[in-house]
Amino acid sequence: MIQTIYHVCGHNTTLNMGLSSRQNRIKRAEDMGKSICPPCEIEEMRLFSIRNNLPFLTGSEKQIKWALKIRHIKLTGKYKDFWDKSIAECKFWIDNRNKFKQPLT
Repeated sequence: MIQTIYHVCGHNTTLNMGLSSRQNRIKRAEDMGKSICPPCEIEEMRLFSIRNNLPFLTGSEKQIKWALKIRHIKLTGKYKDFWDKSIAECKFWIDNRNKFKQPLT
């Protein structure tokens, strides 16, 4: 079942919710709607990188999107002072995503 998600940023996305019950689909859509849409989330992380003078990440488009999220979580988390902010390779951030077991949200 396709469900439209209305995000707080004002954008809408559609998601295939599978065969879950109507009540579960509505609850999941409401929960997802409490956040900004994926493109706005990526833009927010890019702005974080610019404001903090972080280097542009290198890698494929898919790697960059993933590494932006990982780097943002790592550099705003409990162990933020541990990380070398000058590393620009997506591979480093992706390979170290589970270090210190901070969850990806």
